[in-house]
Amino acid sequence: MTMRKPPSSPFFYEPGRHEFLIVVNALNAKDEFGEELRNLVTRWKASGANLMEMLKGDPDLMNSLTAAYQGGWAPTFGMRAISQALPQRDMNETPVQAALRNFATLTMIRDCDLLGGPCENCDRYFIQKKRGLRRYCSRKCSSRATAIKFTTKRREGDHERRIGWAREARTRWSSKRRAAETWESFVLRYIDAHEKDWFQRNNRTQPRSVSEKSLTRWVNEGQLQKPKEVRKGK
Repeated sequence: MTMRKPPSSPFFYEPGRHEFLIVVNALNAKDEFGEELRNLVTRWKASGANLMEMLKGDPDLMNSLTAAYQGGWAPTFGMRAISQALPQRDMNETPVQAALRNFATLTMIRDCDLLGGPCENCDRYFIQKKRGLRRYCSRKCSSRATAIKFTTKRREGDHERRIGWAREARTRWSSKRRAAETWESFVLRYIDAHEKDWFQRNNRTQPRSVSEKSLTRWVNEGQLQKPKEVRKGK
C-alpha cells in the first residue's frame, strides 16, 4: 500500500490571493469596520510587522485574535494529521470583530509582507507586485503626486518673488514719499511691471495679478511691512 505524503502547508485552510484582496478592500472601506482594521494594521506595521512585539502587554488583543480563528486536529489521506485553522464567521459580528477576523486572516497569508500603503497620494492600501517600500499604489498616483509637488514648489517660488518685489517697491515709495499715489497702488504697479518682464524672459504664463487684499494679508501675516504714514506738512 502506497503511503500519501502529508500536505506541505501546516494549515488545512490557508488564505490566499482571494482573501488578500478581500482584506485590502476592507482596509480601503470608509466605514467603522475599515477604520478598525486600519488601526490594527497601523499597529502591526509600527511594531515592524512583528506580532509578538505588537501583542506584548496587550493580552486582550491576543485573546481576541486567537478567538477569531478556530484551530484543531484534522485528518489527512496520509499517515499524519494536521492543524486545522478556520476563520470564525458570525452573521451578527460587530465591526471590531470583523476587523479582528480580517487582520488574523492577513497575518496568515503567506505573502502578507506584500501589503503596501497607505498610498501617499490617494491614502489607499494595495498589494505590491514585489517586495519593497513603495510610496504610491500606481504610476498614476506617483505622477499626480510629483505634479502636485512641482506645482507647489513653483507657486512658492512665485510668491517669494512677489514678496521681494513688494518690499523693493515699499522702500522706493517711502524714500520718494509719493503723496499723489498710495503705497498700495505703487507696490501693485511695481510688481505687475516686474512680473511681466520676468515671465516673458522665462517663457511662462503670468499668473493672476496681485490684489490689494493680498498686500493686506501679507502685512497682517508679517511678510510685508507697511510704510510709516507721512505726517502733514512734511
